[in-house]
Amino acid sequence: MNTRPEITISSLDADRLYNLIESLPKNSFAGKAELEEELERANVVAPELIPPTIVTMNSTVKFIIESTNEAFELFGLSKRC
Repeated sequence: MNTRPEITISSLDADRLYNLIESLPKNSFAGKAELEEELERANVVAPELIPPTIVTMNSTVKFIIESTNEAFELFGLSKRC
């Protein structure tokens, strides 16, 4: 039995990914078909409906190392579309 985890993506990020795929030459990267399949099965929701536990493009994510209580943030690096 092949159970894949649920995917939730914002409509903005879905548009960005589809635009990227369409802008590349045909067969220009391995995994293109698999990426398209994953996007097709994703739950696409409006950006304002993305839960705070889901990381989207251009997100800032705060991490806390529990053993040391050290906190740090990582910022999204993708270009805003």
